[in-house]
Amino acid sequence: LWDEVTRFENPHNYYVDFSQKLWDIREELLDKNKKN
Repeated sequence: LWDEVTRFENPHNYYVDFSQKLWDIREELLDKNKKN
């Protein structure tokens, strides 16, 4: 990671792009958790 991302004061945002499959799994897990 770049120094700009790992610094503690005023760090830059670090965006992560999910694949469609990973996004679907994430949504499924969140939906299951909401029902409980």
